[in-house]
Amino acid sequence: RQAGGDYLDAPMTRTAKHAHEGTLNLLVGGEAAVLDKVRPVLGAFTERVDHVGPLGHGHRLKLLHNYVSVGFMTLLAEAAAQAADAGVDPQVFVDVLAGGGGASAALDRLAPYITAGDRDALPFFVANAQKDIDYYRAMSQASGARTAVADGVSAALAAPVAAGHGEAYVPELVRLFRTGTET
Repeated sequence: RQAGGDYLDAPMTRTAKHAHEGTLNLLVGGEAAVLDKVRPVLGAFTERVDHVGPLGHGHRLKLLHNYVSVGFMTLLAEAAAQAADAGVDPQVFVDVLAGGGGASAALDRLAPYITAGDRDALPFFVANAQKDIDYYRAMSQASGARTAVADGVSAALAAPVAAGHGEAYVPELVRLFRTGTET
């Protein structure tokens, strides 16, 4: 400010596909008046720009967002693996979840893999998912918050990474979590 500048933190959410389409979402922390000045520039590559509070809240909410998103997908992958191990029809599994409490962006992103083995709906490495969870855990531990569930998600992701599957895409967790798979 002494040099005449302003600052916002503005991490993005969504996928690489959305980046190519110019439809990312931004979580902007900082002064609303500063955001108003740069909103036209940010609008050039986003679908949504949310002012989420003071400086620093953009990054805090990004970590919260990633924790919930990766956590949901990890839980869903484990459930899909168990369903597959039990011989449940994958389309029936997806349809039942989609028609009830399991409906979510996580299901939308993993369903192509669950039903057709198409991992490319979410080209995001398992190792990066674990990294995101561990950033969330570090933030939470620094503020004294609970991390019991995050610790479990981190451990679930650490196993395939340690087994050499860090560059598998997140949807492939369904296969990696199946009985008899080495993770």
